Amino acid sequence: MNIRGEKSLETRAKQNIGICCETLCDREPVEQYIKQLEEKIAYYEALEKQRDEKG
Repeated sequence: MNIRGEKSLETRAKQNIGICCETLCDREPVEQYIKQLEEKIAYYEALEKQRDEKG
């Protein structure tokens, strides 16, 4: 949550994925894909941080 007590986009999306996937598609592949994307983001953020520390 941010300072005003609002949920982040990530939190809201993860809460709503269950509803969407139960009615529109298989939930597991969608969740796996989101996890994969989150891991890529973390990897690239770590690379950027290393670059910034060196440069």
